[in-house]
Amino acid sequence: MPGSRTRPPSRGRLALLPCAAAAAIAVAAVPARAAPPAGGPPSGAQTREPAAESWQRAFLDRHCAACHNERLRTAGLALDTHDVTRVADAPDVWETVVRKLRAGAMPPPPRPRPEAA
Repeated sequence: MPGSRTRPPSRGRLALLPCAAAAAIAVAAVPARAAPPAGGPPSGAQTREPAAESWQRAFLDRHCAACHNERLRTAGLALDTHDVTRVADAPDVWETVVRKLRAGAMPPPPRPRPEAA
């Protein structure tokens, strides 16, 4: 429509864009689950596929879980109990993780830091 203008997104929405993009990339990197084999768990049962989450879980174990586990719960966060293949179950947790990693706030020195890539 001539003369009509679209409003640019607010700063709050723009701030969430990198987090949403990171969550989408993380979810897209996980392969789709195949149907359980015959004689396997019932269709409603929750199953984990170790191969689908291996690199994500290894990353969290190396850089996060030493402090953010069920026993210590540093900052009230236990990443060892969250399913890395189900980001949508706890988006607030994963958005915080992405924000802290990108800002370089976590993991704190002298803990090993992930590569920038």
